[in-house]
Amino acid sequence: MVFPHEVALKPFNKRLEWLLWEPPNIEIAAEVELQKRTDHIRKTSIPRYHKHGLDLLTQWALIHRQHMFRNEQLVLSPQQADHLLNRYNAPRIDGIIRDPDRLPIDVMIGGGIAIAAPTKEVCGLLTQLAHTAESFFPRDAINPQVNMDNIYHYLSYIQYVFALIHPFYEAVGRTSEDLLYTLWRRRPDLRNSIRFLSSTGLRDDVSVRDRMKIINRSLSDLNLEMGQNWGLSKSELQTSRDTDYLTADRVINKASLNNNSYFTGDSDYENFYVEAITTHVQDMLSTPQRALEKPPIQELAQNLANSSKNYILKTGDVLELKF
Repeated sequence: MVFPHEVALKPFNKRLEWLLWEPPNIEIAAEVELQKRTDHIRKTSIPRYHKHGLDLLTQWALIHRQHMFRNEQLVLSPQQADHLLNRYNAPRIDGIIRDPDRLPIDVMIGGGIAIAAPTKEVCGLLTQLAHTAESFFPRDAINPQVNMDNIYHYLSYIQYVFALIHPFYEAVGRTSEDLLYTLWRRRPDLRNSIRFLSSTGLRDDVSVRDRMKIINRSLSDLNLEMGQNWGLSKSELQTSRDTDYLTADRVINKASLNNNSYFTGDSDYENFYVEAITTHVQDMLSTPQRALEKPPIQELAQNLANSSKNYILKTGDVLELKF
């Protein structure tokens, strides 16, 4: 019998073992472990990373690693684990930025709503985003361009672009929440006031779901715009009753059918789609001031301003950092 704390097995097999071990307690165990790690990241790791002067890109990779390391059986679904760790035989994905030489697959956002930036472009796009974030949130300094009237816009802009790049194979959402803390921590006037979404660190927090809906809706609107650029009408792209969002697959398949290429295998529309997503991300990175005015950033900023609150530790204590 292999128990959950043993780490010799591959994560997918570990998850199967967990399912054989007191199934009613699996979700409880998962919540306890995930919140424990989130507590540690926000209370201990991020201040420590800042103290030692780590750049943002390194911090984000380390945060992702802390969430995932020997923890895939909780973070990944069985399907995700099988896909990434068995089918592609990935030795590990914790803290690993998507790389075509390591695991040459592209990934979906929002459970299939959109295709993320292509793996081959991730390193360059993420590096540019990290440099942009460091310019808006310099370490132990204040960029006068970022003030209390617009700081939630800048935070939301960086989180939104991070989501579209989707730099890791999985667990990008929870990492993007901690990303907000790494930025806030760099402001000497604000670093001791922790007031962001997800007071439990769990993905089912209402404020987390609200932000996911805003991002997913913006991706659905982007899909609609893309389909119309390919000559499809709004009625042709109408979503079915079982979903609120227009998915990338639907747009690509409809465009392929309209051009008689769906059954011949000659469709280039998936490549066109990926190119369009890449261009969209590059435009947001090259013109951040214009990006701040886009509806999804405005909505996310308002949501963050409304839902931000003190981070509550599992013990019930409010996290207050004094340095």
